[in-house]
Amino acid sequence: MDISFLKKGYIAVGILLLLVILFTFSGCTQMSGPSLDDLKVQSFNGDRISLTSHLGKPVVVNFWETGCAPCIIGFPEFEKVKQHYKDEVIFVMISDEDRVLIGSFASSRPFTFSYVKSEKELSAYGVHVKPTTWLFDSEGALVAKKSEELSAKELITLIEEIK
Repeated sequence: MDISFLKKGYIAVGILLLLVILFTFSGCTQMSGPSLDDLKVQSFNGDRISLTSHLGKPVVVNFWETGCAPCIIGFPEFEKVKQHYKDEVIFVMISDEDRVLIGSFASSRPFTFSYVKSEKELSAYGVHVKPTTWLFDSEGALVAKKSEELSAKELITLIEEIK
């Protein structure tokens, strides 16, 4: 019985495993996905906003919607962190809902972060769960994604990793 094909298979699997390990622990922090420039958003009056105007500072983007209870429950945690960092970190809350609905929600809440409307459906960015939070480094590269509620402590930990 010729088992040389088995040896070749084990070698190929070993090489593949080695490559996976090397790429996993290579120290790369940038993730695949959109850059800050790829997120197309508008103000409440329909003016396009360029998120790249925030280059030079880390940017926390939270994808949410007005009917998402976990999103709204998490906003006080984001506000605590925003107050902690003041203007060192930018916080942007993006929804793909109607601008009037977003504006009405924003004006009835005490939070100081920016609310904007996505020009695309959030699913076009691969966002299917809300809340979803993306962190961009000061150069606008996506470095972390979290599809869950985050406590202030968890959010601070993530931000400190990219500052």
